[in-house]
Amino acid sequence: MVESRINFFEALKKLGFTPKKTSSSKGGEYHSPCPWCGGNDRFMFWLGQDKYYCRQCGKSGSLDYFLWQWFQLPYKNRPYTEQPIFIKSQKKLESNQNVKQWVYVATEFIERCSANESSLFFELLRERGINQETARKFKLGYNPSSFFCSSLKWGISSEKKMFIPQGLVTPVFAENQVVRIKIRKDGEVQGAKYIEVKGSSQTDAIYGSSQALHQFPVVIVESELDAILLHQEVGDVCSFVALGGASKRLSDELMAKLMQNPEVLLSLDNDTPGKKASLWWLKKLPLSKVWFTPHSKSPGDASQKGLKLRDWVLTGLSIKKMKNKQRS
Repeated sequence: MVESRINFFEALKKLGFTPKKTSSSKGGEYHSPCPWCGGNDRFMFWLGQDKYYCRQCGKSGSLDYFLWQWFQLPYKNRPYTEQPIFIKSQKKLESNQNVKQWVYVATEFIERCSANESSLFFELLRERGINQETARKFKLGYNPSSFFCSSLKWGISSEKKMFIPQGLVTPVFAENQVVRIKIRKDGEVQGAKYIEVKGSSQTDAIYGSSQALHQFPVVIVESELDAILLHQEVGDVCSFVALGGASKRLSDELMAKLMQNPEVLLSLDNDTPGKKASLWWLKKLPLSKVWFTPHSKSPGDASQKGLKLRDWVLTGLSIKKMKNKQRS
């Protein structure tokens, strides 16, 4: 049994690590392997502030959150999560990447783009049915022009230039820290419609409460923008998970929760890749139900054609409940 008021040093010892003190600042700075991603000394914590940070995977937070994550102790100050949260990285970060530098530059870029008040940005939001309040909540933004920049500026040790396209900017956060940036290209689109900024971490993006994903309704979609739009329309009823693409997968932790949930709607894109992927998801989540948008590829497209997304989600959930009752 773990006591409720152990400190970071004692908690890491219980996990099998031996933290080493590196300085006396902030009540004592210690380094150790990261419980999430390993290494030797990439995990840092400060006894005087009860804060931690990993220089590799970007994990950060409070002592209470850490104890809740690893020892299931009560997390009294845990807020209702309105932004995407980070469950577990599924993809290694760029080699020789300075995560702290990447986060700093990414945050600066997001703040600049989210401050954009051009008529073009507002028109793109309107076309997708996303209001300005929702855009501010999830820090959506607009990059007005494409450009190349140094990878070193973003903390990535590479001589290759990074390409940042013009378009709608969608960040994904981990405990209020950006971990991924996706841009939907605007203007003359060549190649893929979406691009992920180099150095982004592939994560589980959850929109809504993450506290009971094994109990309360969940809708799985492909696009982060679709998840944000759905959260705007029916976020008081359920949570939304954005895969980031039909072929993308979720972490083992999140899959374990979803496998227990009898109210999961699989609402991937209504196209060939989405339908193929839905068959895979049905095998992994046998309690789920496929619920495509009618006569449209995605929730965003369906909304543009007049579909009431709230009614569509609630109808899917009510049908799922009836089938569950018939089974029981």
